[in-house]
Amino acid sequence: MPSIRDVLEAPRPAETSAPKAPPPGPENVTQEAPAPESPAATMDSTNTPEATEKAPEDFETCWRTMFEEIFSSNPMIYHPLKDKIPALEDGVLKVEVLNDFQKEQYEMRKRSVLEYWRNHFSIDVVDLEILVNEQLEMKKIIYSAEDKLRNLEEQNPEIRAFLQELNFRVKD
Repeated sequence: MPSIRDVLEAPRPAETSAPKAPPPGPENVTQEAPAPESPAATMDSTNTPEATEKAPEDFETCWRTMFEEIFSSNPMIYHPLKDKIPALEDGVLKVEVLNDFQKEQYEMRKRSVLEYWRNHFSIDVVDLEILVNEQLEMKKIIYSAEDKLRNLEEQNPEIRAFLQELNFRVKD
């Protein structure tokens, strides 16, 4: 089997021999497809992920992109921590989590996080440090209808009186 380089460097059949197709007539006219770019040319162009994403970036944008890519399949860690941006100090990402379970989840994906970061972004990161902070404020996830009503009351305290006036009841 010839290598890719041999195939790309080999002369094209139209260049070396006379055309074997019938002479072009109105029914036989075809457009010649543009020559494909060589793999070497595409690797050097700005179409590669490394080249397009190695431009100067905002740390927060980079973190959100990486977090979405790696942790979106794990809702137990993704939803509570997706809005928490870690600190970057001397090339070390310092991530705060709420409990040991979340720390274990990060530890399992530490290598993936560092690999993704190094391959896609120009901001230098050499390590990921995971700290457990039980006082960390997390956004409460609303599970039930009663939780939804409490959330609405926090936004507008008069909602309960409004619902009573309309004779609405909250059911699960």
